[in-house]
Amino acid sequence: MTDWGSIPDEHQRIAKNMASEFGVDGTIHDRDFIYWHERKISPEHDQAHAARSYIQGGRASAHIIRDWLQAHRPSREDFSILDFASGYGRVTRFLNEAMPAARVCASDIHPDAVDFIRSLGSDAFVSSSVPENFQGPRKFDVIFSISFFTHMPRSSWGRWLTALVSSLDINGLLIFTTHGQAIWPLMGRPTLEPDGFFFRAESEQHDLDVEEYGNTVTSAGFVIGQLAGLPVHVEGLRSPGLGLHDVWFVRRVEADRLLVLASPEPAVEERLKLGFREAAAAWWRGVAGA
Repeated sequence: MTDWGSIPDEHQRIAKNMASEFGVDGTIHDRDFIYWHERKISPEHDQAHAARSYIQGGRASAHIIRDWLQAHRPSREDFSILDFASGYGRVTRFLNEAMPAARVCASDIHPDAVDFIRSLGSDAFVSSSVPENFQGPRKFDVIFSISFFTHMPRSSWGRWLTALVSSLDINGLLIFTTHGQAIWPLMGRPTLEPDGFFFRAESEQHDLDVEEYGNTVTSAGFVIGQLAGLPVHVEGLRSPGLGLHDVWFVRRVEADRLLVLASPEPAVEERLKLGFREAAAAWWRGVAGA
């Protein structure tokens, strides 16, 4: 377990003052891993950088999501949006500042994170460690999940994708990020399995079991293969689209609107012999020429 400390009063003051300019509560929970990660990488002479980066990054992410939704429109103006695996609300708290009409909800595996988000004024509910047991209060028009599938092992990766798609209303949009081609070199160029999957059981977030929350790399072909059996239309892929993360935009559709596609796995397996970068380029050339 991580030995959590207390966030210095000065850092809390900085965060609250910055967020208050936008009508948002900037209080940071003492157990917020993101703050402590920012603290770890902040210059020794400027540890308060962690508080500034926390608030700036949370607001920036909320506004990036708003911009994405200009291109991938929700099915209604007063759409419901779920921040899945929200942590302690770094992004959640800014969603209504960025999108005033949105009906915001959050979900996380940590009950104290859910309680904290509620104290900030947003609806929230506790997630589940078992994808099939995940149950929200309603279906959502938009679900986004940043840096979640980047940590899931094979045993739960596809199951969580199914659970989130099932939690969408018809015409609802799922946005999620993955570790793909852009970040692969920085992770040591690990060898992917034949279908384009790699998982390493290690994490800086020590309050979670590394066998269930590690570091994951997935090729575009693997993700497409996981989506192939679901009632969805892939609206877009930005590679990279958020930092070095790939961003996927997937819309749930009625079953009778699905185009049955052959599994891409045999082609992906052959292309992976070329190496990860060449495989991704070949896959994209195939899409462009289809």
